[in-house]
Amino acid sequence: MSSRDETETARRRMKHLAPWRVEPVPAVHVAARAPLAPAPMSGEARARCRQIALNVLALQIAAAGSGAPLPNLR
Repeated sequence: MSSRDETETARRRMKHLAPWRVEPVPAVHVAARAPLAPAPMSGEARARCRQIALNVLALQIAAAGSGAPLPNLR
């Protein structure tokens, strides 16, 4: 859908707001191209993420079993 079509559609949807002079906001920018796919993770980075996820899961399980709130890990 082109930006002109989107503007016309917005105007039609906002017709009931005409007494208040509400206008659709103009498009600021248009995406130039599709977003780039992220680079694949290395084996070391994947293992590090997995270890962090397991540590977080262990903390959650321990806190759920004890009835205590989760510790603040900042």
